[in-house]
Amino acid sequence: MTEISIAAISRIVKEVDPDIRIGKDAKLEIINNTEDYARRLVELAVSLAKNAHRSTILAKDIDEAKRQMAKGYVFHHSQIS
Repeated sequence: MTEISIAAISRIVKEVDPDIRIGKDAKLEIINNTEDYARRLVELAVSLAKNAHRSTILAKDIDEAKRQMAKGYVFHHSQIS
């Protein structure tokens, strides 16, 4: 079960270009990749918040997680302490 709806992907595609169509398999691929990215982003943000002795993820944790991911930082949920 996915968290992001196929309809949401269809709306995004139409916002980018109302004249383009997208196949269901392509929508599912976008969903899977987006959810994977979001999961990794959250895992890293959780680690950053915990390392700062906080129980709340802040926007700065998300920003730092994005920077680290862009630099190729590899993270796995087992690293969350």
